[in-house]
Amino acid sequence: TRVLLDLAVHDGTLLIKGMAAVSFLQRMTRLMTPAWQHATAARDLTRQITSLHAHLIPALADSASGNAEDMLRLRRWAVECLNEVGDNPAYASSTAQDLAGDYERTLGRYHPGTLQSRYDLAITYRQAGKLTEAIGLSELTLADRERVLGPDHPDTLASRADLALCYREAGRLTEATRLY
Repeated sequence: TRVLLDLAVHDGTLLIKGMAAVSFLQRMTRLMTPAWQHATAARDLTRQITSLHAHLIPALADSASGNAEDMLRLRRWAVECLNEVGDNPAYASSTAQDLAGDYERTLGRYHPGTLQSRYDLAITYRQAGKLTEAIGLSELTLADRERVLGPDHPDTLASRADLALCYREAGRLTEATRLY
């Protein structure tokens, strides 16, 4: 792997080969639906996505934004998969934190993809038992989605339901009931 990577960097084909791998992995993700039914293969695929991203970081920084967005979407699938499989909340949280930061740096705070990545991060926090972090991020994401998408958008409603679930798990039943 190291030799092939060095050759691709040397001959200037790293981004082309990397984006071909992104395209292949995107096709593979469509075969893993729902992820929990393919848990072992889905876990392996998330590791492949993480590894590919790590190798492509320098090339993506210098490339067109479409390449970076394709990689962001693939990484978002990996976070959603980790949340769905749910057997490693610490790894899911770490991966989701990196992704949310990269979305915001690449596309801005209010981009729908950024808002989705923050929503996914809040879920990883809740699943990891970090209710304080989950509630804070869920409140922020709900407010931003209401402002950007409107109060009746399906993504806004999903954020509202997730925040209500966080409140319920924290014993804040009055607030949870109001949101539900």
